[in-house]
Amino acid sequence: MSPRLYKGYTIIPRTFQVRGSDRWTVDILIGRRGALRAFSRTETCDSEPAANAAGWRLGCSIIDQSSLDCPVRELSESAAFRRPV
Repeated sequence: MSPRLYKGYTIIPRTFQVRGSDRWTVDILIGRRGALRAFSRTETCDSEPAANAAGWRLGCSIIDQSSLDCPVRELSESAAFRRPV
C-alpha cells in the first residue's frame, strides 16, 4: 500500500513479514509537516494486504481520537507552539 492522506495527515504502511512465519506485522508511520511518528500493534495478520488494511484502520483511529494528550497532536502544531516533552 502506498502512503495515503487522511484529514491532513499521511499514513504510511511499514508492514513486515515475521521471520519464519506466514504472519505480517501492523506497523505505520503518521506524518505531517515533515514530522513522523511510528505506531504498531501486537496483532499480526495472515497477509500483507490484511496488515496494510489493519494499519490504515489503526492510523485513522489514532487521528480521529487525537486530543491534547494524543501523540499525533504535536504533528499538527507549529514548532513555536509545541509543548516541551
